[in-house]
Amino acid sequence: MKGIVILLVMLISGISYSQSTTPEVISSAGDHFSNSNLSISWTIGEPIVETHSVGTATITQGFHQGLYNIVSVEEQLLEPVINIFPNPTTDYISVEIKNQGENAYEVFLFDNLGKVLVSKKYSGIQQINLMQYAKAMYYIKVVDVKNKTYNSYKIVKK
Repeated sequence: MKGIVILLVMLISGISYSQSTTPEVISSAGDHFSNSNLSISWTIGEPIVETHSVGTATITQGFHQGLYNIVSVEEQLLEPVINIFPNPTTDYISVEIKNQGENAYEVFLFDNLGKVLVSKKYSGIQQINLMQYAKAMYYIKVVDVKNKTYNSYKIVKK
């Protein structure tokens, strides 16, 4: 009885926790070519299992990839964070861009009619002087020169 119990435990644990015995290779590249006379499969980094030579012909046998699992990782790009402050203002507006990476930015100030009052290439925290302009509503447009995208902001001068 004790022998049967031990045999059952070994059999169940062997079935439950066995590793797969299918020979597969995980590699960076490989391909398969065939025509009516010949079939060739190759894989970079494939371990050699057996080699046969007849005269000048050599055949090396290895594992063949049975299942392809393609895994890709998307690059996580940080979106730029644009801060416009203080708003409302009486004299200056500061434009700050965080996580800008390698991208170049331009900052534009528009009036209500769409006229460009200020145009500057962004570098560091950009300050725009509004003291010469009347109390009104203005618009700031921050343009990503590389990606041709922009963000617009409404500014109130008191």
